[in-house]
Amino acid sequence: MACDGAQIVVWLATFSNAKRKMRQGRPGVCNRSVALLNAEAEASPGIHACLSEYEQSNGLEVGTVCRSIWPAGNEVVALALVEAFAVQHSLLPLCAEMKSQFDFWSVLAGSTLESSLRYYRIVKVQMLSLKMSLQETKTGKNTFFFQLNPVWAARLWNCRVIGVGPRELASWMRFSGGRIPELVLRLPKPVVYLLADQQWTRAAVPDAVETVDLVASGWNRRRVVDDAEPALQTFMSLQNSFQDLPAHMHIYKYIQGHAVPDAGQAVTENILGILQTVGAGILQPMHGEGSQKTVLADLLSAAQALQKHALDKRVFVHEAGSLQKFRKYAAVRLVEFFWISGFLQNDRDLKSALRHACGILLPPGAKEETLQFIDGVSESGSYLRIPSAATLSRCRARLDVSWMLLFRKWLTSHLQHQGGAGVSLYVQTDATWQAKQEYQVTVVNVVQKSHLLENHKDRSSSTIQ
Repeated sequence: MACDGAQIVVWLATFSNAKRKMRQGRPGVCNRSVALLNAEAEASPGIHACLSEYEQSNGLEVGTVCRSIWPAGNEVVALALVEAFAVQHSLLPLCAEMKSQFDFWSVLAGSTLESSLRYYRIVKVQMLSLKMSLQETKTGKNTFFFQLNPVWAARLWNCRVIGVGPRELASWMRFSGGRIPELVLRLPKPVVYLLADQQWTRAAVPDAVETVDLVASGWNRRRVVDDAEPALQTFMSLQNSFQDLPAHMHIYKYIQGHAVPDAGQAVTENILGILQTVGAGILQPMHGEGSQKTVLADLLSAAQALQKHALDKRVFVHEAGSLQKFRKYAAVRLVEFFWISGFLQNDRDLKSALRHACGILLPPGAKEETLQFIDGVSESGSYLRIPSAATLSRCRARLDVSWMLLFRKWLTSHLQHQGGAGVSLYVQTDATWQAKQEYQVTVVNVVQKSHLLENHKDRSSSTIQ
């Protein structure tokens, strides 16, 4: 999988902490209007695990690295020697760091990024002694690759800024072909930090993150890389070097136009048959390019289906985790919930309400299978049995009694806490019209009397004597 492609020198820069506009929401999940690349990268499970491991091994407090490094963002922070390594496809083996970045970008894009995610090998990296803010350059705000103005590049290219001696600087100049590098690669701060600290040696760059307002990497973008500048030659040589990678590019020659199979159906029904077909092809002699193409297409179908199935789960977990973390719902989602409640006027409407709820909350693959189960058209023959009104009434009564007993037990424990000092109850009642019904809601705030003074101090501007 390694390659001996052309090596080029680039400046490594970070995205700022500003929000990035999203072009469109993904169907079936919570629609977001913005994306925080740095924050979402740091929270991504694979990247978060790598950062936490580094913090623990160096005796740092968990979660402090990304808050302490380059707090401003949007600046050039390192010099790197990079080369083309691989293009994403479902049969490509991924090491831990490649998979961490693939998971992050695929969740952000809402797709498996088939043939549109490029991996680069970081051959050498040098942290700059002095970081340079990109605010004044006003270039490449929403691109991964962009050209740095030659004047700014010349200011960076000296021993004091880079933090190397004359001999080392001359070595970097040889790597860059005798010219001061002007091409900049911008990535989220957590990724750049792991690369600069040599924890990682691979960087993943999307050709285009469709759901985020980022220009397609910077490829063929005149305002980012000027046709008349030497940086374009470096840019195109890097792009063309992917065409010479030996390990995987022939896959697309065999299966151009191959459609990704439906994840739900392929995972549950077709994977075994695909693997049996591939096994037969391996055990029996294969003659001609047609046989190899068939086996390769079957393998890719299985891998694509599994990868899409895994992506649906990651996107669902990511969206659910965001809602739990920030404890807020989008206004559109709240409207959808109220819209669903309008269908549940009586027990006979339970099936319709369940269908609408599943359509909004479940990931795409699970949604289709669940709707088939509710409608009774599942190929397995199973269907949802709607309980009777009497059964629902009994369950509702049991829930009400269980909640009453639980609240009584909880309140009793607080009354007995700290010598039975007692509690104060603050009751709030409100009624609003929702789904053609006026619901009355009563909220009871329970405050231990032993805590009243401290709570009042927190709310008061002066200390009570």
